[in-house]
Amino acid sequence: MNNAHPASPPRSSASLVAAVLGLMVVVMAHSNMPTPLYYIYGRDFEVTTGAITVIYVMYAVGIAVGLVLVNAVTARVGQRYTLVLAAAAGIVSNLLFLVADGIGWLLAARIFTGIACGFVMSVGTTLAVELTAAEHRQRTAVAATACNVSGMGLGPVLGGIAADHAASPVTVVFTVHLALLVLLVVQLVLLRRADTTGSVPWTGWFRPPSAAGFRPAFYGLSLIGLAGVGVFGLIAALTPAFLTEIGVDASFTVSGLVVACTFAGSAVAQFALKRVGLRSGVLTGASAVILGLVLLAVAVGTGQMWLYILAAVVSGIGQGMTLSRSVAAVSAAAQDAAERVSAVSLFYFLVYLLASVPVVLVGVVQRNAGLGTAAVAFSVLSAVVVAVGVALAGRRL
Repeated sequence: MNNAHPASPPRSSASLVAAVLGLMVVVMAHSNMPTPLYYIYGRDFEVTTGAITVIYVMYAVGIAVGLVLVNAVTARVGQRYTLVLAAAAGIVSNLLFLVADGIGWLLAARIFTGIACGFVMSVGTTLAVELTAAEHRQRTAVAATACNVSGMGLGPVLGGIAADHAASPVTVVFTVHLALLVLLVVQLVLLRRADTTGSVPWTGWFRPPSAAGFRPAFYGLSLIGLAGVGVFGLIAALTPAFLTEIGVDASFTVSGLVVACTFAGSAVAQFALKRVGLRSGVLTGASAVILGLVLLAVAVGTGQMWLYILAAVVSGIGQGMTLSRSVAAVSAAAQDAAERVSAVSLFYFLVYLLASVPVVLVGVVQRNAGLGTAAVAFSVLSAVVVAVGVALAGRRL
């Protein structure tokens, strides 16, 4: 055991960790990068608000499929080659976006994007942690979660810039992303000797860590996590409509930057507040998520742009504090690498799949009752979910 995880990992292992974290940023950027481009697709074939909701659901379904399969795939090919397969799924997604001439192509592309993200969210974190010396593993888990969120924040900004300024934004965005994935695949393959993690045995479908008394905390952390991720989805969906409603003639870049405020708050929180303890971080972060939800409902109701941005940042800070510490807690409660992959996969499965439900419901409410009612309904529902999660997890951390 000690030979597999030396106190000072070799430089080659550090290079592999860097490659894994880089892949996490690139793959997760793809999760939100196409959003500003749907308008461009809509000029060639119909992409309605309802269609965008379905596209989002297909992405969540793809994540769920990836997380369901990842344990079996990892047991068969190992963690590093599972990430290679994640990159391959991302490459397929890019190709589908490049040749799309109907809504079906976009749905298929988003499913492959979700599969890639599901693999990366689970195995990326666990492989990076396994390659890190024991005393630095919590720091690596936080960094991995920050890479996930940073990629998600970069996506809409880069997509928006391309939509505003590139002559052929669809071609530019997906060709460049495809090329980055190919380069990272080559790096992962060439660094095979740096992979000291060994094989991960098949332990059945994913399940929570087996640590005594941790299961209620696991589900509590999952509830807090899904509320935070749901805020991401809500702000991404509401921002264009909100800017239009308050009379702001925003470009794709501006809209992307507003959405990115949430992800920026999350990434900053994970790095700047990494010294905050596990229990304190979860409780403080959960409070910040609830505060951000209140601010969001007030901002939409009053039409205040500055308050909307503040709500996005505060929500992001809360999400970053809770998600990073949740992943660290779940990883620490696992007994070995196989259980860690299984538990982290289940955590992300619950968070991302269930987070799609309120976003879809908000879309329905928005169409029938208006933007303000949708924001209030989501805020109340999410605040209740966070409160239940804190009640389950708070005393067991």
